[in-house]
Amino acid sequence: MKSTLYGGALLFAAWFMISWIRFMVYQHKLANYLREHHTEKWKDLTTIAGFGPGYANSRKGMKFIFSKEDLNDAELLRLKVITRNSFIHTIGGGITAFISFAVGSQL
Repeated sequence: MKSTLYGGALLFAAWFMISWIRFMVYQHKLANYLREHHTEKWKDLTTIAGFGPGYANSRKGMKFIFSKEDLNDAELLRLKVITRNSFIHTIGGGITAFISFAVGSQL
């Protein structure tokens, strides 16, 4: 029974890692797309006080990913949806893997 639970936990851990990698790739694609096609929005999302644009500002970026703002650009909307879904899957996979390992270790 214990090995079955650990097998499930490893499956969820793999789900977490694949989702995280996908999230990072699409977050990078989204940032590059914004820089090339919507420079002002890219500057707003990547500017940290005193350092200028080009830096990662996770709070602003995450707010943008979960906002309804699409700047009337279908490709931007597509990238936002994929990035948002990848983030949600990453969180779900991480929590599920953690719970599976915790339950498996108690048996």
